Amino acid sequence: MRVFLYELRKLFNWKVLLLILFISFLFYKLFLSFNFEVFPNGRPAKDEFMITKEMINKYGHEMDEKEFRHFKSWYKQKEDEANAYLKSQQDAEKLGITTYEQFRQLDLTNKQYADFHEKVVFADQADVFWELQAFENIIEQYESKGRDIESYTDEDQQERVKQIMANNDVNSILPYLVYENYNELIRFWAVLIIISVVMVTSRVHITDRLNNAISLQYTTKTGRNLFSAKLLAALAATALITTVQIVIFWFFYLGNGTQTFFPLSINSFYNFYYFWFDFTFEGYIITTVIATYIVAIVAALFSVFFSRIAQNYITLIGSLVPIVVLLSYCTLKYLVGELFAILHPLMLTIGTFLVLIAISTIFIIYRMKQEKLVDLI
Repeated sequence: MRVFLYELRKLFNWKVLLLILFISFLFYKLFLSFNFEVFPNGRPAKDEFMITKEMINKYGHEMDEKEFRHFKSWYKQKEDEANAYLKSQQDAEKLGITTYEQFRQLDLTNKQYADFHEKVVFADQADVFWELQAFENIIEQYESKGRDIESYTDEDQQERVKQIMANNDVNSILPYLVYENYNELIRFWAVLIIISVVMVTSRVHITDRLNNAISLQYTTKTGRNLFSAKLLAALAATALITTVQIVIFWFFYLGNGTQTFFPLSINSFYNFYYFWFDFTFEGYIITTVIATYIVAIVAALFSVFFSRIAQNYITLIGSLVPIVVLLSYCTLKYLVGELFAILHPLMLTIGTFLVLIAISTIFIIYRMKQEKLVDLI
């Protein structure tokens, strides 16, 4: 235990921690800050977000056909508000625009119509016109639910869509903008975790080699077992780094105010993706966190292996960069981002996880056996 704690402390060198903080700050500014600070992004996205929240209060987690009829009557009330607004505007009267339907059909190549449209929507920021756009988007998506089955050429994908339609999961009110916001954030945060883990764990052996300490260590029985202690220290460091990063992520993410949507099915008529499993949004979040831990551990195992065989920092970096790039690419595409979306074959996702775990574990087992055979002469 004393050796393990000593190795763990060695990994968290203050210079490395400062470097991680600096890289995390840059990564946040480049890839993450926008989706935290600007959500929902503009209008009518803001209106869709607020309306879907109100829909949950009115209808619960799902909207059936009866509730949809009520929703369309709600839309009609908003349309009446827009009509009343237009009738109160002298400019609208001069242009002969008395109804919202006429407003929707305006020829914006006409300067007078374009100026009036810009005044109402952008200068006056008349909320009801933005809200009506949001209502129309929701109505369109609800009425077209399941029709996109023809866009899937794979038989398994089509069967999955039929299954989702049959069990009415598709009636879920979860909006795409909520899912997409989380998806963008978690996939890039997972890449940041991979980079942080590799930066810390890659030092586990290389520092001893550069200090010419390995030859001395391997002259004793305790020294021959250092690989195991260092491996455990690297895995503990990985768990600690990942946990701290996830906690920080949640500190930021909860500020987006999406908690209302956590109990909703992710297979929603208003989400542009379907998924292989019947997750709630909360269940999906938990699954992506587990996936992040898995890719972090895989990154650590590769890092420990190459740290042991690398002769210097140049060869270590040259060995790990392709690993980090590959893990990051897979993480962004389907291991964390779009996890279990039917856009990707189910076995591709599961198979990639299994292959990465198997290869990294084989590398470590092979190295552990080699440690017992190391010849110091």
